[in-house]
Amino acid sequence: MKSEYTDTTVKEARLLTKPAPYAENGYEIDIRVPEEHQHEGAGTRLLKQVTDDADNEGVTLYAKPEPKLPGYDEEGRKRYEKDKNRLIGLYRRFGFEFEGYWSKWTGIMIRKQKIRK
Repeated sequence: MKSEYTDTTVKEARLLTKPAPYAENGYEIDIRVPEEHQHEGAGTRLLKQVTDDADNEGVTLYAKPEPKLPGYDEEGRKRYEKDKNRLIGLYRRFGFEFEGYWSKWTGIMIRKQKIRK
């Protein structure tokens, strides 16, 4: 796996990977898209790249959908929950799921490698 993926349209968008310390043959991913470029498809394109590579290399991916906390007031908390649910939906479109107690407790979503025929 590459350690960094970049988007061809939004140059500032990055997806970083590192070996998952809690899993053999697994990688943690972290998507970073500047706020002014969110909802332009960069995250989707980055996830497509990394999931294709994961399938080709036979590795499991781990992701924690954590948006930036916009503020500590009631409006900020509502926006955080909305953004988090949107991220969970995005990850699910690429095959990530919460699996078992550990996954739900830590908030980490898991995507097992897909076998290509």
